[in-house]
Amino acid sequence: MKNSKLINLKAFTYLLVIIFSIFITKNLNSIENKIIFKINGKAYTTLDYEMRVRYLDFVGSNRDLDEQTIIDDFISANIFYQYFINNKMQNNYSNKID
Repeated sequence: MKNSKLINLKAFTYLLVIIFSIFITKNLNSIENKIIFKINGKAYTTLDYEMRVRYLDFVGSNRDLDEQTIIDDFISANIFYQYFINNKMQNNYSNKID
């Protein structure tokens, strides 16, 4: 009887640790990832912003750019991409190739 109570106590302790770690992880992810802007219903978050910063650093030494310049660049790049997608779908080049 004493061993079963000890096993139940260990299982309960492990369960509490797992539940507690899930709540901490959920809060950390929700704090970090905030929506910066939306284009056509697609949200761009701080994670996307960080990826853009890494990309700009990769293509050149852009460490001296301020946050607003990077956000403006990111917005304009995504607006152009949406424009490209919209025009690509409107143009049917298969008929023009023949």
